[in-house]
Amino acid sequence: MKKVALVIGGSGMLSNLSKELAKEYDIVGVLGRSKSKMKSLLDVQKIMPIFGDYTNNNQLERTLDNFVDHHGKPELVVSWVHSTAPEATNIVASYCTKNFYEITGHAGSENDHLSRQHEKDIRKLGIAYHRVILGKHGDRWLNNGEISKGVGEAIGHATPEYLVGEL
Repeated sequence: MKKVALVIGGSGMLSNLSKELAKEYDIVGVLGRSKSKMKSLLDVQKIMPIFGDYTNNNQLERTLDNFVDHHGKPELVVSWVHSTAPEATNIVASYCTKNFYEITGHAGSENDHLSRQHEKDIRKLGIAYHRVILGKHGDRWLNNGEISKGVGEAIGHATPEYLVGEL
């Protein structure tokens, strides 16, 4: 049976994570809107680029249906969805079979309440929910490499909540 992973928003700041997952998984679907950002992933054999807009629920479902029809349901989903698409996280989670990692801003941010609701909804599906909170390093935001490395560490630790950086 193929090991399948799915990364939502994996062509930009999470591109290094997508490449690392391709070392462990047979197929890594990477959903992104930008063909220019996806270019850096096209040379990785196990990465399946998925072009779509997660802010359009119908398009997202059709896109994920197509991916699952060809590759199977992912056991691992890493999802970095902005609050402009509040329903997208639950839609994506419905395709997951095992572990769902939601990337969010620091605790107390505007996304925190929405993330807590996602956690409840996803746990009802029988899926392990994991929250990855992005902090800072001192007075600066994390860079792309730090984010990818930190999310990879979160997956390795498999704890319910993991902080990348500091609050």
